[in-house]
Parts: sequence; C-alpha cells; structure tokens
Amino acid sequence: VFARVNPEHKLRIVRALQDNGGVVAMTGDGVNDAPAIIRADIGIAMGLTGTEVTKDVSDMVIMDDNFASIERAVEEGRVIYENILKSARFLITCNLGELAAITLALLAGLASPLAPIQILWMNIVTDSPPALALAMDPMDPDTMKRPPRRPKQQILTWQSSTELILTGLVIALVTLGVFAGYLAGGPGLAAKAGTMAFSVIVISQLFTALAFSGSRERSLISTGMFRNPWLWAAVGFGLATQFLITEFGLLRAVFGTVPLGVVDWGVVMLVALAPVVVVEGVKVGRGWRG
Repeated sequence: VFARVNPEHKLRIVRALQDNGGVVAMTGDGVNDAPAIIRADIGIAMGLTGTEVTKDVSDMVIMDDNFASIERAVEEGRVIYENILKSARFLITCNLGELAAITLALLAGLASPLAPIQILWMNIVTDSPPALALAMDPMDPDTMKRPPRRPKQQILTWQSSTELILTGLVIALVTLGVFAGYLAGGPGLAAKAGTMAFSVIVISQLFTALAFSGSRERSLISTGMFRNPWLWAAVGFGLATQFLITEFGLLRAVFGTVPLGVVDWGVVMLVALAPVVVVEGVKVGRGWRG
C-alpha cells in the first residue's frame, strides 16, 4: 500500500510493476494522475469526479465511479473476445473443409463434389448467419474464472490451429466418403452423389456452429444447448433452405441437385455429426488439461 505519493511516484510504481511483467491498470480522477494513467496498460478515469484531462487520456471512463463497473467491463470484454474467436474459428473451419474436400477429390481422380454455385451459396447463406449468431453467444459461466489472457497472445495458436485443421479435415472426409460411396453405385448416381456431398458439407457446418457455441472446456449439453436462440434460428434457416434446394424443382435446376429419400437424409444427418464429435472431444480434452 502506497500513501501520500506524488505524480512522479505513481509513475514509478506503474513502471516497476510493468518491468516485473505485470499488466497494470491505473485509476485516477485528478490531473496529477494523468502521467501514470498514460503509462499504464489500461488507464481508468472516474466519470463523475474525474477531471476532463484525466478522462481524455484514459482508455476507460467509469461513468458511475463504482469500481465494480471495472469488473463488468472486463467481463464484457472477455465475452466479446470469445465470441469473435468463435466466429473466426467457425469460418476458418468451414472454409478449410470446403477447400480440403475439393482438393482431396481432385487428387483422388474424382470430379469436384461441389459446383461453383453451391460453394457460393455456402459462403453467402450457409456460413454467414451462423457466424453472426455466434457473435451474439451468451456469456459462458466460466468466463471470469479463467486467468487473464497474455497480451501478446495471438488469436490463433498452434494448438487451436491444429484443432481447426482436424475439424475441417473431418468435414472434408465425411463429405468425400459419402460422395465416393454413392459414385460407386454406378454412373447413374453421379447427380445424387453430388447432392449428397453438398448436403453433408452444408449440414455438418451447421452442426459445427452449434458445437462451437457455449464453453471451450465443457460440452454443449452441460452448458445448455438452447442458450443462443439466434444460432438455432440460423441453423434452422440453413436446414430449411438446404431441404428446399434438394426438393423444390426450380431450385434443383439452379443448384444442380436431385431429390433425396428418407434413407438418404438419414445418412446425411448421421455423418454430419462427425465434426461435432471432434469439437466436443477437444473440449473434454482441454477441460482435463485445465
């Protein structure tokens, strides 16, 4: 505890804490606090009693002069960061899955399982609504229990990148597996094979969005599957439009699809759960590691 310190001493205290590897937040209300507030990693000014100089040089202004508001601001900041990360991870995984599916199919001597119009549809309609919905995910109950994130830590680490690549590869492999399996039935099933591959990759991405919501360490079931109604609306919209694309005559002509039977849809739904198993398994492993 430091008492009756002058502006120079406050600045030296902030520097000493930073030199020892600390991330320093400095609160103040007077002009004499301004140098230390500027030097601190996070400068915080009092909104009611603080001077205009202090407010101008601060990163955060507490409008009610209540220190509990700092905790709420940290909480909100963590939620925003986590949701941005969820959206980014989802989009990267989906695009990796699409790219890997096409690349592996060509390397195996098969035709591309996806038509250009189908890829465009996925990127605009199927991927975007779930990504936006993930940005509105409710706060994870464990948000404030985690230690602070390192300031220089990148959004994507080697570990998280490996997880995304693995999930993307699983999406690609189940898509190719269904595509090749139906192609093996004969030349007459080429159109159906393409429709199946298109449906599998779309629905697996929608299911992956559900898996990415909630906690990083706990399963979707334990955190609550219906916490984010926006995400369920986006997934429902994707499922409905995919069904129309394969079953409605005019849309079939546009997207080059054919109708699917009940068994076919059962296969699609079953294999589309594969990336969810991977994401949930990674959550469990991360929880064990602490």
